[in-house]
Amino acid sequence: MTRRRPSSPTVCSPAQIVLFAPPAVSLVDLDGQIREMLADTLAGAKVRLGLDRHAFAAEMNRRQPGAREVSKNMLDRWCAQSAEDWQLPASRIPVICMIAQDYRLLELLAEASGHKAIPGQQAVLGELALAKVEQQQAAARVRELERAAAQLARGGRS
Repeated sequence: MTRRRPSSPTVCSPAQIVLFAPPAVSLVDLDGQIREMLADTLAGAKVRLGLDRHAFAAEMNRRQPGAREVSKNMLDRWCAQSAEDWQLPASRIPVICMIAQDYRLLELLAEASGHKAIPGQQAVLGELALAKVEQQQAAARVRELERAAAQLARGGRS
């Protein structure tokens, strides 16, 4: 009996979408990219939603009542390329995205870590697909073990 080579779980079909590819975002100037994306997000919120930075900061404070209060000046500093001492706290990113209805900042960070940010409904579909693949792999393993058990029952060796 010839030995089968185990299939590699890392080999993907060329038609398969790669969800966990190496980072497409440069990590060299990630801080600068975050600042630029935040400034663009706030500008978009002003155009689309009529929220200037004062109103945006007030909305952030309303949605995160237990957090440190945010001012327009803080938003300005988080956007300024020259304000290297001022870093946007990660805990502020979800509320910024929700208020602005713009998730590019979150997508930027996900891509920088080699992942994709996808909406909840699409994530459920992805989890379903993964569960089906795992189910098929488990079924194949059961069939393999059943064949081995049948061979042992007939007195064969493995």
